[in-house]
Amino acid sequence: MKFEKVDAVRGKIAKVWCNANKKCALRRRTSGIRFVPRFPKAQLEEKKVASTFKEACDLWLQTKGRLEDATLSQYSNALIFWQQKLGTDVPVQNVTHGKVAAVVGSHPWPSAKLCNNYLIPLRGVFKLACRDIQGLDKPLDDIENASHQKVAPDPLTVSEMYSIIDRIKKKINMLAIILNSLF
Repeated sequence: MKFEKVDAVRGKIAKVWCNANKKCALRRRTSGIRFVPRFPKAQLEEKKVASTFKEACDLWLQTKGRLEDATLSQYSNALIFWQQKLGTDVPVQNVTHGKVAAVVGSHPWPSAKLCNNYLIPLRGVFKLACRDIQGLDKPLDDIENASHQKVAPDPLTVSEMYSIIDRIKKKINMLAIILNSLF
């Protein structure tokens, strides 16, 4: 029996075991080993993964326990809105980019800022779901925030502008009179 190190696929170190018949079996160290076929008596714990959209929303809210109560309330309200629009019992895998984009585009948002604020928790839900479920597409990838800016203050009307200019002229004239009297 002989053990030697060789360079395997993707630069990982593998061990090659050679027996008397010179038959070699290459075993790579990977994290994706399936234990059940090799060890039939092994019991694997199944990881709790949210299967419905409501479960995914609830799971994400549980991860945000350190936020302020007001923020959690706003996130909860936003997720309730999304659950009403997309469905609570819908599997997470069935929420697609098209469905989310249709809701964002068709809903009469009072402001762009509200739309952006409602997208924040939805992005968080799918970010967490994509980590738990392999191969899940991210339905919010190309949904951009709506642009919003504060409304500029109303400028002065023409009559207000002339009244201000007249006041300035009067102040300047009075100042000139005072200065002339001193010198």
